[in-house]
Amino acid sequence: MCFKRHKLSNRIHQVLIKSVILIVFLLCTENIHGQEYYYEKYDTKEIGSESMSKVIQDKEGTLWFCSYNGLFSFEGKEFTGYKNGLSHAELSDAVITRDGRFFVLAASDGLHEFTGKAFIPVSGVDRNTEELYMQVNEISEGVLHILTTERFIEYNYIKNEIVKEFDGFRYARRFEYFNGKIWIADMNDGIVVIDSEKNTVKKITPFSESNFYCINKDKLGNVWIGGNRVVLKMSGQEKIEAYYRSPDNASLRIIDILPTKDNTLLLSTFEKGIYSLNPDKRPAKLNPGVDIFDLVYADIFKDSEENYWLLPVTGSSLVKLRLNIYKHPLKPQAYTFKLNLKNDSTLLCINAKKGLEEINLGNGEIDTLPVSKTVEPRITTFYDYCYLKNKETLVATDAGIFVAKDSLYAYTDNRNTDADIFHLLPVNNDKSAIAFGTTSKQGFVLNINPKKEMKKYKDYRPRIYMFADSIDVGTYFYIDRKGWYVHKFFTPDPDQEEHLVKKSTSVTIPIKISDRKYLYVQSDTIGIGELYKTSAKTDWKVKETALKNERLPLKNLGFSAIDSSDNIWAVNRSSIYKIRIDSLKGQVNVTHRYRLHEKNANIKTEKIVDVLKEKNKLFITTDKELIIWELTEKMTALPPEIKHVDLPEGIKNDTINASGIPYDIELPYNKSHLTLHFSSNEFFLPASIDYSYKLVSESLSAQSWSAPTTKTSLDFSFLAPGNYTLLLRATDRFGRWSEGHTEYTFSVSPPFWKTPWFFTAVGGAILLALYTLHQIRVNYLKKINRVQQKYSHRLIEAQEDERKRVARELHDGVGQSLVLLKNEGSTPEYESKIDLLIDDVQRISNNLHPEYIRRLGLTKAIKYLLKNMDEVSYTYFRCEIDDDIDHHYEGERALHIYRIVQECVNNIIKHADAPDAWICLKIKNQRLKIWIADNGKGMKTNPLTLNKVNSLGLKSIEERIFLLGGTYKMKRKGEKGGFEVLCKIPL
Repeated sequence: MCFKRHKLSNRIHQVLIKSVILIVFLLCTENIHGQEYYYEKYDTKEIGSESMSKVIQDKEGTLWFCSYNGLFSFEGKEFTGYKNGLSHAELSDAVITRDGRFFVLAASDGLHEFTGKAFIPVSGVDRNTEELYMQVNEISEGVLHILTTERFIEYNYIKNEIVKEFDGFRYARRFEYFNGKIWIADMNDGIVVIDSEKNTVKKITPFSESNFYCINKDKLGNVWIGGNRVVLKMSGQEKIEAYYRSPDNASLRIIDILPTKDNTLLLSTFEKGIYSLNPDKRPAKLNPGVDIFDLVYADIFKDSEENYWLLPVTGSSLVKLRLNIYKHPLKPQAYTFKLNLKNDSTLLCINAKKGLEEINLGNGEIDTLPVSKTVEPRITTFYDYCYLKNKETLVATDAGIFVAKDSLYAYTDNRNTDADIFHLLPVNNDKSAIAFGTTSKQGFVLNINPKKEMKKYKDYRPRIYMFADSIDVGTYFYIDRKGWYVHKFFTPDPDQEEHLVKKSTSVTIPIKISDRKYLYVQSDTIGIGELYKTSAKTDWKVKETALKNERLPLKNLGFSAIDSSDNIWAVNRSSIYKIRIDSLKGQVNVTHRYRLHEKNANIKTEKIVDVLKEKNKLFITTDKELIIWELTEKMTALPPEIKHVDLPEGIKNDTINASGIPYDIELPYNKSHLTLHFSSNEFFLPASIDYSYKLVSESLSAQSWSAPTTKTSLDFSFLAPGNYTLLLRATDRFGRWSEGHTEYTFSVSPPFWKTPWFFTAVGGAILLALYTLHQIRVNYLKKINRVQQKYSHRLIEAQEDERKRVARELHDGVGQSLVLLKNEGSTPEYESKIDLLIDDVQRISNNLHPEYIRRLGLTKAIKYLLKNMDEVSYTYFRCEIDDDIDHHYEGERALHIYRIVQECVNNIIKHADAPDAWICLKIKNQRLKIWIADNGKGMKTNPLTLNKVNSLGLKSIEERIFLLGGTYKMKRKGEKGGFEVLCKIPL
């Protein structure tokens, strides 16, 4: 029992340890190091192949994709497929040789040469149907190396002969060259090493691993090998090390590796997506939560534009990945600014709400300097920081000045500074500092000396300091919301300490471009302000020079400080501009523009807080996020910009974009013409730029791009009504077309007789007319029906009156005469005959007008009727009547029911020749149900056509049921005969 408990305890410990390893791995791969890269997706179903295996690029920049459905070329916009001459279209690899010949490998059909239109099988390489052709490479001019799953072939395509061949393995995947040998990643035999000079084949299984899927060499000569749960690194004298090994419970089966320039490895894994493996050896999943990055990709390829292509095995999603921009996982809750790069992996900044921070750019961790508990409640906003040579860091807050070492604590001499300190300016070779602050009542300037003493100068009005700089010994320049000021210390005249240089409002924080020169933005003007002394050399003035600006939008821009190459970097929501100031021409030159045109790459806010340019990286902070852009001098063509739109006379549109261009214009049908003027974003040799357009609309047939032209305007006239989208694209100076295009939408309204509301109104009028005619007809039929009802009612009343009169005449006239004749009779035989006649007269009289309905009730009247019919016919009548019918039916209504029963009974006697008949009157669900049936010979006429039969009896039944507000149904009982009538009459 104790042994079992011990064994169970060990198992629990093992499970816990594995769980901890898994959790740590997931934290490392997802949360700590995850970065969000930008990508474009192409649906490979639309180009005819869901799966791809390899991609190469020719000298012209065209990409060639080997797929499971032939070869596809891609020149930036569209795919073109080729498979003419291929008996099996599953391609595994391709190579373009030094002499320009194009060879492809069909996985199950060997080597083919591609002529540009068709594929020609290469006869010099034998084909084995039991192996797959995996990789081809040119080793020297005229010589190809070909790898199959079972052989390695050296083939001379000029002589069309196999030079060497090696075998002895069965599941080869990829090969690479290292130290004059051929290294093959094999899925079963580990690593196969071929020494072509010695004609030897050797198999090795480093670290007892025998399953490898890929092998690649980086620019430094290191070889990277990917396998099941492991990444191997081979360098130097064939030294192999286990560079990364994933935990057992979170294994990554690595099917391709691509080294990048920053010592990061891109890993394509089986069924777990794409990962990046940084030098800290912690894998980070690319774009967590994006479904396409969870697919299986056979190959990762970097093109000449530094785009990374992910080739799908499944999922039909070809992905172009951009690694030169990513958003950091840091999402500050407040403004983060005053960026400084401490080293290649650490960014210093100040967070308005949290204080001084160090951001680890490798793993995203944030180290915030703690605040002493004695001062923490007093601080709500952090404004600035600076370093002094005594290794102290001063921090400006809304509660005064503090010192940052191991934690943030109050400055030694902190009296009278419990106020907003906006700026700290290092002076005296960073040995002391000048602080600019304010309270609710006064603004002030402090001099902080190395002895930790603060000298407060003259108080001024309350102000918010936006910028400060040292311009001379003991003289400082600063800007607040009212204007530009110069402050001079140690002057004999206290009134001369502060001097207003220039009044101004709405000045964006200036950028220092040289001593006493500052770049500023005010409203829609960008200019340079230069401070200088007057002739008396006591006062300062500012010379403002507005700069010519044609390319740089000024709204919501953030600027970096001038870099070592005299460039300034300006950032807005959609673009990054590299600008230079040409003082001689007095203009701003935009030398490069980086467009954030990748999917989801736009900055999510218009509030650019700070910009820092360090080496080849640009750090951008907003009020929402930190963005890092890796700069490259490779320019891609950008879509053109629409500069002006000429509208027809009398057409106004109040909807304009940030550039003042009207959009979503609606033109009337009789003024359907407009002219658009546009220009390229290429700033060099603009005359060499070509443009092309496509006008898309439902009213037009499928349109293709227009022929290239250098015209920078388009005229459209006599357009049909509809919605239009104009697509514009442009080339750069090298003739490369832009990846994206500019869209401009407008519409032409139809004439009123072609508008939907007109058709709706006409349709509504027609429906109303039809409805009116229908109602007139219905009312007319109702009126006819009422007239017919009234006529039928009067006719039946007249019929009953006539029957009543005839019955009375028979009773009072003929009946009395027969009684007198009987009394005069002399023989019994004579009297008997007279009695029979008297009975017949009484029966006929009662049938014509059953007076006993009024005296005895409906139930007894019907039973009396059936008793009489039993006596005069051979049909046996069975009767079932509810007792309470007499309470519901009296007078005229009872007479109608009686006549209905009477007519049906007479029809049975006359026509049915039935031995039996059933009469049933029941009350159910507030209705009287009359069921009359017989087992006679039935009726030859279809009951459904009885209304067309000229029968007064049936017409009488129908009229009486109609007068009672009921319904009826007549039908045959079966094939052998019989007939039944069912009436339903409301109570």
